[in-house]
Amino acid sequence: MLGLIEAEVVNGNDSDTRWAGPNSASLLGELNQPEFPLIQGFREEDCPGGDGACEHNQGEMLADACSGSAHKLTVVERIPMLCLASLMAFADQVVTSLMPSMLTAMPLFASLGEEQAARLLDRHLSSKHLPEQVLVMEQDWGDSVFLITSGMAKVRTYTADGEEVVMSLLGRGDVFGEMASLGAGSRSADVVALTSLELVKLRAAAFTSELKQQAGFALALAQLEAGRLRDLNQRFALQRSDATTRVLQALAYLASKATPTADPLETIPPLAQSEVAVLAGLARETFSRTLSKLKSRGDVLMDEGSLRLTSLQPLQKRGITCG
Repeated sequence: MLGLIEAEVVNGNDSDTRWAGPNSASLLGELNQPEFPLIQGFREEDCPGGDGACEHNQGEMLADACSGSAHKLTVVERIPMLCLASLMAFADQVVTSLMPSMLTAMPLFASLGEEQAARLLDRHLSSKHLPEQVLVMEQDWGDSVFLITSGMAKVRTYTADGEEVVMSLLGRGDVFGEMASLGAGSRSADVVALTSLELVKLRAAAFTSELKQQAGFALALAQLEAGRLRDLNQRFALQRSDATTRVLQALAYLASKATPTADPLETIPPLAQSEVAVLAGLARETFSRTLSKLKSRGDVLMDEGSLRLTSLQPLQKRGITCG
């Protein structure tokens, strides 16, 4: 193991010491500054590549939620080890602690007062995540609820044959992990980052307490769940439709999750075609041919990897609704 280096954080009035082991003094100097939320403890070998995620090593992430100039909380989680270069770049992105006024600006939490929002945010953890990072895993147990404050994620599971199925997409203002926190057992699916995203980790006890006390909050959550069920029903209803309809629905769904206004004509962040093909339930080759046809018709525009529908007419013609 590499030499250990001490990194101290403060939780209330108590000093809580953790250990990290980067092998670079300059990296240590950067990461030990209070404004940087991530410190990576290396285990086993250093990353051989230095420019990506190490699949065969595991590390410990010490992540803290900052409030003003003081660290509030340190949480240790197991994650796939980040290489040194990736860690350096990631540490430069400061995670901002969520304030009650920012929380209540989101539709799900709009019915909460400042006092209720502050209770919900008590000891919360803000963090940044890279694309393709698994945020929670199916069958895991957890006592936290997660709120996406920027970026997009997918909820996925696998068939008995090992085929990936995307159950739903999540965007800014969406929560996940709420079902397990309500006593529904273990996590029912994986949640994976589609783009770089920011999360807020909330205590399940505070979340369920506010649900019991605030009828408006409980109703907003029920409406969110109903919307997800509606989207899922429509997507499964279209599984027997032609490839064009399925690609259009997938693009409209992605676009509606890329913006708080749920606009199906919004520009979709750059994604691998394989990701969109899975969402549409198509083989990659079929998706690629269908997308080329839509682009030649002018129904879809592509700019530097980003896709955008140009009109609602093709959606309306096929009875596709989003948002």
